[in-house]
Amino acid sequence: MHEINLLSHKRETRSKRVVTILRVTSIASLVIVFLSSLILFLVQLQSPLGSLQKEEESLLLRLEQSKEKIEKFIVMQDRLKNISPILKKRSLLYESIDFITRQISPGVSMTTFSISKDILNVGLYSQSVLAANTFFNKIQESVEKKQVLTKATLDNFVVDKEKSAYIFSIKADLIR
Repeated sequence: MHEINLLSHKRETRSKRVVTILRVTSIASLVIVFLSSLILFLVQLQSPLGSLQKEEESLLLRLEQSKEKIEKFIVMQDRLKNISPILKKRSLLYESIDFITRQISPGVSMTTFSISKDILNVGLYSQSVLAANTFFNKIQESVEKKQVLTKATLDNFVVDKEKSAYIFSIKADLIR
């Protein structure tokens, strides 16, 4: 018997060629994907990104652990900044107090003392007009020389005949 081939020979070769092209294309695609994956893997191995991420995590952990110390440091720094003017003002007040107490002559006693802003109020007591006069002269000299005081006013002067005493007060402006 004879075989009858109904398919043309052209079609057979054509379908073989299509299959071959598809095979080559798929193999080429696989090779390209494999090489791309290999290159990407090698680039990732050489990239410092992983070590940078680990370093970042380490630094964040250390910062978190140091957070309380940093907060305390910032609070202390703020307190020091705020206390500095207070200490400076306190120093000026101590100078004013020291200056006034050095001006008090023997025979004169301080009864009251107050400072508010730049104004000094001093209440004094003396049994001698001469001692009171010496004190007034010292205060006048300090105002003229602009030492601690810029202006002084005798605010009150009372003669107590029963005690043979002089009670007086001075109001003065402080130099700032």
